[in-house]
Amino acid sequence: MNARAYPYCLISGAFYVVDSLGLHQSFRTGPERLVPPIVGAYPVLSVGWAALNGQVGRLDQWLAVLAVVLGMAIAFCGIGCLAL
Repeated sequence: MNARAYPYCLISGAFYVVDSLGLHQSFRTGPERLVPPIVGAYPVLSVGWAALNGQVGRLDQWLAVLAVVLGMAIAFCGIGCLAL
């Protein structure tokens, strides 16, 4: 890691802390059915942002994103959401 990466690491860490605090606050105050879509969006945004910046995602990364999104869909509205 070079010196240019340190500010990005600090910014990323700060966002992670804010995200974690917001997640715990949302579990405490909001309905649980609202939280999974918000949480499930994180890996899509993370891998998508990397793809937009020219990094090629590996198959296992995209499969992990798919697994999280499917899990989020099941948590949000049950297994019936996945029936076509």
